[in-house]
Amino acid sequence: MTVSTMGYTDTLDIGTYSGPYPRSFTYNLQVPPQIPGGVAAKVTITGSSSSHQFSQTLDLNVKGEGGPLEGIISAITSAINSLLKALGMG
Repeated sequence: MTVSTMGYTDTLDIGTYSGPYPRSFTYNLQVPPQIPGGVAAKVTITGSSSSHQFSQTLDLNVKGEGGPLEGIISAITSAINSLLKALGMG
């Protein structure tokens, strides 16, 4: 699993499974302290079996406790989303 946001990237080993494979899986990701709250991270989960490989990318919203950085990021995100909607892209 690879997690990346705002100049931070980390690759984590979430383990190896032998069948039967579960339909769902829970992994508790500890958010590093240098990542501010209120940001979104991309999480790419890659599974492989012999010559087969599959990857899925998800958005991870990091909850915050408020503060100026979270407010700035929220305002910029809102402005970008509004612009994309106005351009018919969102």
